[in-house]
Amino acid sequence: AFEKEIVQPCFGSLFDTYNIFMAISGLFLTHTPKFLLKIGINPQSVSEIKQDIEYMDDVMKKIREINRANDVLKSKYKQDERFVRIHKRIVEENEKRTEKHEKPVISDKEYEIADGLNRLKDWIDQLIFYKQDILSNEAAFDQDVLSLVSEKLLDLQISSNLNDRKFIQCEIANEYYVQYNQMLNTNNKRLYI
Repeated sequence: AFEKEIVQPCFGSLFDTYNIFMAISGLFLTHTPKFLLKIGINPQSVSEIKQDIEYMDDVMKKIREINRANDVLKSKYKQDERFVRIHKRIVEENEKRTEKHEKPVISDKEYEIADGLNRLKDWIDQLIFYKQDILSNEAAFDQDVLSLVSEKLLDLQISSNLNDRKFIQCEIANEYYVQYNQMLNTNNKRLYI
C-alpha cells in the first residue's frame, strides 16, 4: 500500500527517466530482491517492516532530490521539459569530456549552458512557428536546427567544432521529434475513437 500510494506518484512526476534508475540503482541493489517482486508490502516480521520502510524512505528521498533539481532547471527553461533533458545530456557529456580532458559542449558552467540553450530554444520555437510543417520533414528540420546552433553559438562567442554542434542539434531535434510524434499519435487515437 505504501509503495502504491507514495512511490508511484513520485515516479510519475519524473519527466526525465533517462538516468533515473542509475541514480537510485544503489538503493535497489542493496535491498532484498524479493521486495522488488512484491505487489504490496507483506511483511513477515517487525524488522522486515522497518527495513521496507527505511528502503522506501531512501527511494523517496532520492526521487524528491531529483524532482527538486528538475524543477530548478525547468524554471530556467520556462517550464520546457525538453530543454531540461537537453541540458542534462550536455552536462553528462561534459562530465565524460572532463575525464578525457576535452573541451566541454557550450560551457562547463551551468548558467552558460542555460543561457545558450534558452537562446536556441527561442529561435527554434520561432522557426517552428513560422514553418509549422517543418517537423514533418526531418532532413530540413535537422539542417535548420544545425544552422541555428552554429549561428547562435557564434553570436554568443562560444567556439565549437562540428561534433559539438551536431551533438546539440541531435539532442534538440530528438526532443522535438518525440513531442511531435506524441502529438501525432494522440491525434490518430482521437480519429479512431
